Amino acid sequence: ALKRARITIPEDHFAYDLSASEVMVHTRHFQWSPTPGEAMVLSVLPYRVREISLSLPELVGAGDRLPIEISLDTDDVLPGQHLIALQIEGPDGEDIPYYRQSLVTTEGHAETYIPLAQNEGKGRYTLRVTDLLTGIHQQSYLVIE
Repeated sequence: ALKRARITIPEDHFAYDLSASEVMVHTRHFQWSPTPGEAMVLSVLPYRVREISLSLPELVGAGDRLPIEISLDTDDVLPGQHLIALQIEGPDGEDIPYYRQSLVTTEGHAETYIPLAQNEGKGRYTLRVTDLLTGIHQQSYLVIE
């Protein structure tokens, strides 16, 4: 027989349902009845992550370094470390695996760069970042010339 789980979130904490990529705003108690083989992954933090901010140039040349800054907006609460997944998609919408990075934020901030290939194709690229602790994501665009 399937059992129902009752989950309690501490007061002043925020729960993120990573399996659904959503914040469970102001939820203190909830019940969950899993189906066979179903899992729920929750992250509970003492602060709310509202968004990820990206800073990068809009235009960069092939063969150049692409500097990237990432910041977490946590309503002026100093966040703990978060793991950020970074990926770039080419003008064709395909992921470029050799540009993928995993970054750890310190006090809600991370900086990195990507050395672009000398022969990287020209066009509009999409840079996506995802906070793996909350599922919150952001994207920005750049043009390689």
